[in-house]
Amino acid sequence: EWALQYQWVPASLLTLAAVALYRAHFHIAASYSAGTGTLWGLVACRVPLALHFGWITAAAALSWNGQLAAMGTAVEVRLTAAIATCFVAALFLGGTAISRREGWPALAAAWALYGVSKGHEVLRGAVD
Repeated sequence: EWALQYQWVPASLLTLAAVALYRAHFHIAASYSAGTGTLWGLVACRVPLALHFGWITAAAALSWNGQLAAMGTAVEVRLTAAIATCFVAALFLGGTAISRREGWPALAAAWALYGVSKGHEVLRGAVD
């Protein structure tokens, strides 16, 4: 139970990682916009970094929602926060996809959130 008091630590670290990956993704996308990217760079660097950026962004959002749950907040507050978090993540990653002309981060985050939404159904029989 003591670990639940410190849910903000992984949430903070994931948020910092998402910010760092956002900046790294910006620089890589800028190099491709300037015409200096190669096919090997696309396969080995741009797409994996974009997927990791989207995945970590979703993980950070989910971790902050986990922090709210660990604090024992009311279900209504947690539900409102979860919806708001998904909305903000969609706006952020959608804006990033449009401005950088690349949908990989948004696709990865959508995939992650979809997986989380279905995960409880898979485990329901094993846990109940």
